[in-house]
Amino acid sequence: MTFFNRDASRQKTHLKNYPKIKNSFYPLLIKTIAAPLIPLALLVVFGQPALCISYKYYEGSSKSQRHYTRCDYLTLTGWKRVEPSYGVNQCPLVTLLPLNIKTLFGDFLS
Repeated sequence: MTFFNRDASRQKTHLKNYPKIKNSFYPLLIKTIAAPLIPLALLVVFGQPALCISYKYYEGSSKSQRHYTRCDYLTLTGWKRVEPSYGVNQCPLVTLLPLNIKTLFGDFLS
């Protein structure tokens, strides 16, 4: 009997050390709203990821020099065609391109 009483008294004093958790609606609401808005804000600030699918180039004066004329990227909003300026001699495999909110949420905004 003393063994059980000792455990019960220890549990009571142990629970006194924990702060009481307040159940509130507003912190849950803020977390629910922030969960989709934080990734969307990051996409707007930094751009959307894009994967290079195809490209066109012509050979320069040597075989190692390629001058790219067109890069086709697959993005979150569809296909994007980028025509690099002269002197930019590559199409990166993965890059960040600007995000247009209207094309991303076009059906919802209409």
